[in-house]
Amino acid sequence: MGAQSSTLGTALVIGGSLAGSCVAAALASHYDDVLVLERDDLPKEPSNRRGVPHGRQFHLLTVGGRLAMEDLFPGLTDDLRAAGAPFTDPMLTSRYSSKFGPFPRQPSHLRMLQVSRRHLERSEEHTSELQ
Repeated sequence: MGAQSSTLGTALVIGGSLAGSCVAAALASHYDDVLVLERDDLPKEPSNRRGVPHGRQFHLLTVGGRLAMEDLFPGLTDDLRAAGAPFTDPMLTSRYSSKFGPFPRQPSHLRMLQVSRRHLERSEEHTSELQ
């Protein structure tokens, strides 16, 4: 008996937006092929799309989300920072409070990206993964 392939056949992901792209990247190591079906033409440059009505709104990529996406798309943080996305320490730039009062602002190792949806979807590494 020959060695069995460690991958499956073809996976189909419906939607090539942010969530669909993450799903496709996660499936890529488990399937021979991953096809992404998207109704919009994906632009080469950051732009707003009809299928993403909230794309003009400000987006914040929190620490956990940024690290998870960095695992799927290595270099994503560097690409977005090079494009001008603010990379901030939430413990210094945000105010947190509870019923006991505000938490003090202090430096931390946590970093989050403040980025528009259109720039997040069209980062260089992300775009190349979808082609």
